[in-house]
Amino acid sequence: DYDVVIVGGSFAGLTLARHLPADLRVLVVEAKPVCGATVESTGLITERTRQELATFFDIDRYITNPMRSICVLAPDFQSHFFAHTETPWIYQTDTRAFVQALAKGVGPHVHIRTSTVFHGIESETETKEGGEIVLTIQASGQQRETIRTRILVGADGGRSRVAQSVPSLSRNETF
Repeated sequence: DYDVVIVGGSFAGLTLARHLPADLRVLVVEAKPVCGATVESTGLITERTRQELATFFDIDRYITNPMRSICVLAPDFQSHFFAHTETPWIYQTDTRAFVQALAKGVGPHVHIRTSTVFHGIESETETKEGGEIVLTIQASGQQRETIRTRILVGADGGRSRVAQSVPSLSRNETF
C-alpha cells in the first residue's frame, strides 16, 4: 500500500516525487527500463523553469545550450514567429542525464519501479480516512499485481493511460 502512486518517471513525475513530504510512502511506476532511457521531449526549459528547478536541483549542470533566439514554424510551414532577446530565455538540456539525476535524487520514501506498466484502475472507494484506489501494474516478465493507494497521479504523457482509466474526466479535443 502507498499514499501516492505516480505513473510516469520523467520530468513531472519525478519532480512531484521529490517534493512530496517524507512521511508519505510514494511509488513511481515507469514503463521504460531506466528513468530517462528515452524522453519524448524537446528538452527545452524556460528561464522561469530553470530558476524554479535551481531551487532544489543543480539544473545548470544539465544545460547544454542557452538560447537567445528561436523560430517556431506552424505545421503548414507558412506561419511562424521569431523571437530574440539579449539574455537567454530558453535552454536546451541533456534531457536523459537530467531525468536520470532527478531519479537518483528522490528520497528514501520514494520507490521507483522501472520496466513496470500501469494497466488500470480496478476500483475506487471512499472511506472515513479518504479514498482508496486499487490499481494493477505489471513488471516485465512478472504477473500482474494489485496496488492500493490514496492518490493516483498520471504523469505519463499526452496519451495518459491513467487519464484513460477515468472515464469521468473531461477531454480536451481542440488544439
